[in-house]
Amino acid sequence: MSNELVKQESIQSLLKRMEPQMALCLPKHLSPSRLARIALTVLRQNAKLQQCEPTSFIAAIMQAAQLGLEPGVLGQCYLIPYGNECQFMPGYRGLIDLARRSGNIVSIVARAVYENDLFNYEYGLQEKLEHKPVLDN
Repeated sequence: MSNELVKQESIQSLLKRMEPQMALCLPKHLSPSRLARIALTVLRQNAKLQQCEPTSFIAAIMQAAQLGLEPGVLGQCYLIPYGNECQFMPGYRGLIDLARRSGNIVSIVARAVYENDLFNYEYGLQEKLEHKPVLDN
């Protein structure tokens, strides 16, 4: 059996054992079994993640659980391999979701700023943000 397969099985058993702890910190919209399935899918899709230490992978999943963010294609958060360690990184969509869930904002929008776009901002009592995209090809 390959080392990566052994690690996957180890991670799968760790995830199963951690489900009660995940359930304690997960918001209502995300179940421990769903997060475990998503984590295993992300693991299978990334060979470098399979080389990470299982405990670092579980720690990154627990961080996602605490924030109620799903790793993977939705872009809420990412599991990034750094050497043999797995690091949790929230995505901008996850940060927007957290801001909305906080109840402390009225509106939030994220847009890309490209090279040659006019983009200015000012801090202070009269904060200002100006973004005029260049619409040429």
